[in-house]
Amino acid sequence: MPCKINLAECESLKRLTLEDSGMTDNQFRDRFFMFPLLEKLDLHKCLNLKNIRIASHRLKRLVLRGCKKLVDVEIDTPNLLSFEYEGDEMPFSFLNPISLKEAKFSFAPVKNVISEPEWFLKMREFLGKLDHRDFKLVVYTNKNVIIHENLRETSPPPNCGLKFELVQSSVSTEELLDGLLQKRQLETLSIFSSSGSEFLKLVRKKITRKEDPTCCISMNSTNKCWQHFLKDARMVNLKADKHAAPWMAWLKSHPRVNEITCFRLKWKSDKDGRMASRQGLHLT
Repeated sequence: MPCKINLAECESLKRLTLEDSGMTDNQFRDRFFMFPLLEKLDLHKCLNLKNIRIASHRLKRLVLRGCKKLVDVEIDTPNLLSFEYEGDEMPFSFLNPISLKEAKFSFAPVKNVISEPEWFLKMREFLGKLDHRDFKLVVYTNKNVIIHENLRETSPPPNCGLKFELVQSSVSTEELLDGLLQKRQLETLSIFSSSGSEFLKLVRKKITRKEDPTCCISMNSTNKCWQHFLKDARMVNLKADKHAAPWMAWLKSHPRVNEITCFRLKWKSDKDGRMASRQGLHLT
């Protein structure tokens, strides 16, 4: 026998995850307003939602993932701290994201796009509502990352399944790099910044260091951080570089190419990493 829960008795609920492919806009509205104290809302694969409004002064975290038919989502949540979205378009608009501390966006690949995709125009509008001094914008695929120090001067790279992440400027360089490089072995790391950027100097110092890393004492290679597996990191002269990959071609043709610092990263093989771990060697 299926279990039935009377949600009307849960007015004090603070966390709610809805995964209902048949839920309509009106049904969502009725369910949402049942919980005035809600602090976290996760909508996952709600395939029948199209036009909804999410308004709350208490909501602190919002996740929209896999709701493929969404056309318009109006978000009025002045105390929202965290937002996450995954989908094909950008159907939502924020009225006042004044408290936002972090945000993640994941978009599906779009083929044969000549001009900027429509979702990016909305992304730029969203970024314009934020104080650009408070954030860095990280744009990445599985193999390439671009970090923008200025939110208001962004443009989309080749659309091959892009992910965007807003990171507070107060996050340390070490923490930001650890988050990017511990999860994936990037081929390129690029930074849009002014020539005198202190952040750029710290990144260059961190990834081009020549001495053996002493951050991890474990002899087990699976417990070591990315610094033990980075073989080489070199700055790329974009004007002279001959790589024809779409990502590099886009960087080289960018009208602000003089503001881009690109590093090409090379990683040790698993065998080299294990050997370095056992022998305490830094392989180059």
